[in-house]
Formats: sequence, C-alpha cells, structure tokens
Amino acid sequence: MTKPLRPDRPMSNTDRVAAKVSLVAGATFTVLLLGLHLVEPEYDPTWRFVSEYALGHAGWMMTLAFGEWTNCPTRSGWSTSRPHTSSRWA
Repeated sequence: MTKPLRPDRPMSNTDRVAAKVSLVAGATFTVLLLGLHLVEPEYDPTWRFVSEYALGHAGWMMTLAFGEWTNCPTRSGWSTSRPHTSSRWA
C-alpha cells in the first residue's frame, strides 16, 4: 500500500505567485489569440500557421501572446520544480 505524500513545508509565497502568474499567462495568451482572430479575420487558422499573425498590422499582439505562451510553462515549472515532499515518504 502506498503512503500518501505529505508536504514537508507549505508552498512558499513565491511558488504561489509563480503558479498564479502561470495561470494568468495562459489565460492572457488565449484572450490575445482570440482577439487576433477578430482583428485579422483574413487569416484562416485552419490552414495557416498561427505565427503568421505576427506579420499583420496587429503583429505586436502576437508577439505579446508568444511572450505569454513562453511565460506559462516557465512559471509553472518554477512552482512545481522545488521539493514540497518529505524524504521520509519517498
């Protein structure tokens, strides 16, 4: 029978903030990408690359969206990479 993992220490404020930033970055990416579909309807995302939005007049939105897309897994990795479990249960 496996024993449940018990936190050795609670999540620090830095880890909580990193997790929240990751969620906000993911939501921001989604909103920006949906906004680009509305701003530049001439791009058909079913057969064109999403990165082609960066070539249009609202390219700054796609650049910002790519930044948020990068930020999401980076912060998620930061909040989950630090040990939160006790070695006595490992």
